Amino acid sequence: MQNLTTWLLAATTAICTTHHLIFQVKQRYPFHYLLLHFATALILRLGRHTWLAVTRNHSPLPPWNDEKAYLRPWQWLYGASVITSLVLAYRAMFDLPSLAALVMILALEWRPDAWLRGGLSLVHNRQLPELQSVLRGIVLLCGLSVIYLKDYRLEMEGIKFSLLAFALTGIAKIAYFMAEQDWLRNKGDSDRIDGAEEIGEHDPIPGTLILLAGTVTGAITTAIDETGPRITFKPSSAPVYMTLSVIAGGVALERGGHLFQRMSNRHSHRGHVVGFLDRTTPGRILTSTAVIHAVFGASILIGSTLNVAVWQYLGFLLASSATLTWTDLGFAVKTAQEEVANVRMEPLKATLAEQENLIEEPVASKDSNQSSDAPLLRTVSTWFTAMLFFTVLIIGPFLVIQQGVYNLSAVTPSFWDRSGTSARSPRALDLVIARYDESAEQVANDINALVMLPNLGPLNPNVIIYDKAEDANASTWTDDLEDLLLPHIPLTVVVKPNIGREAEAYLGHILDHWDDLADQCSFHKPLLMIYSR
Repeated sequence: MQNLTTWLLAATTAICTTHHLIFQVKQRYPFHYLLLHFATALILRLGRHTWLAVTRNHSPLPPWNDEKAYLRPWQWLYGASVITSLVLAYRAMFDLPSLAALVMILALEWRPDAWLRGGLSLVHNRQLPELQSVLRGIVLLCGLSVIYLKDYRLEMEGIKFSLLAFALTGIAKIAYFMAEQDWLRNKGDSDRIDGAEEIGEHDPIPGTLILLAGTVTGAITTAIDETGPRITFKPSSAPVYMTLSVIAGGVALERGGHLFQRMSNRHSHRGHVVGFLDRTTPGRILTSTAVIHAVFGASILIGSTLNVAVWQYLGFLLASSATLTWTDLGFAVKTAQEEVANVRMEPLKATLAEQENLIEEPVASKDSNQSSDAPLLRTVSTWFTAMLFFTVLIIGPFLVIQQGVYNLSAVTPSFWDRSGTSARSPRALDLVIARYDESAEQVANDINALVMLPNLGPLNPNVIIYDKAEDANASTWTDDLEDLLLPHIPLTVVVKPNIGREAEAYLGHILDHWDDLADQCSFHKPLLMIYSR
């Protein structure tokens, strides 16, 4: 529990401080923090292993020349899926509701490896998948629908990155499952599926190697991100938040990387750093929802829209409670079947005991009673824990709401409550410019200066120029402008007659694009940036 608390506090601190750096300090994409977090976690991990090696004459790390520990294809597929999903998670941090949905998805009981096992059983044994798995999948989809469809913004970038991360977590779990099967085949012990101790000693991919791969990935993405001229990553602008973000992110990753554990399903084989809470289904639901409490609390501290967070939170509860409920029902059915089988076998056991003059009958009945009582107590404990926990989860957020953190009457209406023509545009910012006789170099300098501003650059503005020059149709002005602009700036040039000057250009743009306006429009004339909306 202590390890879980440390991880939870570190994760919440990392979320809050990183968001502050991105949104308040106006820095760029968080790939820089991805690199710093992974590097810090790697330093902490290697330092701990070095300390154990010096003080106890052993290190939990496998030897670096151990091919079985590092050089199998499924291991690399698993590691690549985990790291890429985290890169996408960092990119999704620009859209907080999508980030919350992403963390919820990573924490859900998303078990594609079990579905794969069921599919193999269907092919080889011609057995239909269990009803429990089908129902779990249906309710999981319902929960995800609540998470996404109630997002009033429907940001395509956030949805795209979070769905990709969702798919990659599934690939990671399948890769881990296949790596286990590969290891069991190589050991010649395919009948022992559990193999807790052996699997623990031969992880498909060591945690240290994940952190090393994450550091390399962070360095690559940072290098790609910094190839452009818009470098605004300035650690000196907020040194306190920068220090907290780096340390908290490193500690959160080093203290077990809870999402790593969930993506690899290692909790189903052995107890990892989270401990007992992650060895049972109620415990996994408990720790997963603790993650959501961290994100929900971070969203309140940062100031996101409340109705979105609440609906996503309830969607997560729906999917998680479905997992808990159907797992318990399946366990109860299995227990009942075992008890019926034991009752049917009792007369036969008694007859055999009498014929062979054995005296072990009381011992057998005692064992039978113990086996039937334990599942009963476990089931009662499971349901009591679930009821208590979900009651607290449902009441807790609304108590926060009642304290006046937000004014519910002032929140933005949901996407489905708005007309179809007023939906949020996929563009965050349009720069609308009216040009007359200005040179291409002059206009390009103005556009580049605007785009390089730290509060406009991350919005990836789309530039629309209304060219009202007399020779607009015959000149090469547009080609010259494209050569002078910074790369990756979307540009649209529209030739219009010189009627009404700037006012006609700006009002005409609004009327022509009334159903497709960007979230923000900024109207300019070169060197006279006085109009804005």
